[in-house]
Amino acid sequence: MELQTIITSHAGSGHQRWHQGFQNLFHPEERLPPYAVVVGVPLVDVKKSMGPTQFCPGKNLRFYQGYTCAGSNGDQGDGADAVQIESELGDITVFDYKLLHRGPANPTGTPRPMMSLVFSKLFFLNMEPVVNRAIPFEQTIHQRLYWEQFYYHPDQIDEMWNV
Repeated sequence: MELQTIITSHAGSGHQRWHQGFQNLFHPEERLPPYAVVVGVPLVDVKKSMGPTQFCPGKNLRFYQGYTCAGSNGDQGDGADAVQIESELGDITVFDYKLLHRGPANPTGTPRPMMSLVFSKLFFLNMEPVVNRAIPFEQTIHQRLYWEQFYYHPDQIDEMWNV
């Protein structure tokens, strides 16, 4: 596990910007299998009226550069073509780290907390949360070292790239 965080969309909050977990690894046009996934765990039942996470299928090749989902307008975008899934306590949502997504507005009077867990291949460590979210580097490494004991460690370097 690379990162764990709690994200709360407070009652009456606006749209989050469309974003992806990380930029490309090698070049903007790469088409790689997932090297990291996000596991979303709702901490309350999330109905459509609360604005469950929106996903924009097909927009996962490049890092966010003002992208909005098809059918959107402006930098907030209405996300008309986005996919939204209601969830209940005990559900999880798993998606590719590169998938364009956002937390939409929460017009209800109820906060919408969720836990976000990022799991990645051993070669990948995203330093962005350390800088942007003030998560201590030691904590990130500690979490990583703890979870690595449960990973398969190949005997030969060529086995590392098996998907």
